[in-house]
Amino acid sequence: MRKEAKQEAAKKLRELLKGRNRGQEDRLLSLNKLPSPQRGEGTFVGDERAVQMRVRGLIPNKVFSPFTFHFSRKRYAFTLAEVLITLGIIGVVAAMTLPTLIHNYRKQSIETKLKKSYSLLSQTIKRAEFDNDTLDHWDYSLTSEEFGDRYILPYIKAEKINRGNWFKSIRGGLNKDMEDALSIQLADGSIWHIRKNTTVINKIMFLIDIDGKQGHNESGKDIFFFEILPEARWNYNCGWGDFAKNITVPGIYYDGYNIDDTILKTYEWRGCLNTDNNKTNYAFCTAIIVKNNWKIPNDYPRKF
Repeated sequence: MRKEAKQEAAKKLRELLKGRNRGQEDRLLSLNKLPSPQRGEGTFVGDERAVQMRVRGLIPNKVFSPFTFHFSRKRYAFTLAEVLITLGIIGVVAAMTLPTLIHNYRKQSIETKLKKSYSLLSQTIKRAEFDNDTLDHWDYSLTSEEFGDRYILPYIKAEKINRGNWFKSIRGGLNKDMEDALSIQLADGSIWHIRKNTTVINKIMFLIDIDGKQGHNESGKDIFFFEILPEARWNYNCGWGDFAKNITVPGIYYDGYNIDDTILKTYEWRGCLNTDNNKTNYAFCTAIIVKNNWKIPNDYPRKF
């Protein structure tokens, strides 16, 4: 009897445990909350075999997620110190390179504008020659305004015209009023200042401000000198020394044409000096750039 009683008790216990496990399994299936591996979280929802394995302890009873099991991955990041060091290095490099980049950009801008202005001036003179004969036959007894009205303005599109002494001064040495002058502002903002030279008969001077009222407004920086020289002559002298030599063909020339390179940088009255000087007008700076294939040389005296 005792043996049978023990067997009966063991049978009831097994049935009790079996019913309990089956109820847990049914409860998990009915809740249908097992995570899906398609979302990177675990086994398929409704996979009965997986449920049974989990109930029997073959699969850990925990939810898979990007933050658990093999889905968790260590992610690396910079520390604050590393970020600050990197920013410091970038700042040092920028401080060393930006001034050079800005300087080179300014140089390239000046070179482009200067060459463009000279090209436009040359085209204007050629159009004027087509209607008024070659420039060696033009009337140089005219005032600056009269000369501009006849030979320049009809062949160029002017945005604004100023007459008389509107252009009062140019910093960098040329400080006297231009009483007999004609100033023409073009669409690109540049300004042509036309003035008859009273010292040299048959010479018309063009001061070309490539930036107009913006920029430095200083000779040799954004103001450059050109002249109409209508005669073939050995030299042109303005009273303070030669500013052009060996003119064999009448035309438009830059100031300092055929002048020795040393004189271009040292001449007291027109030289492209590396210091501020109230005597010089820095007119020869134009020659230094043009003779260098319209490029500002590295040893250019004027600083931008």
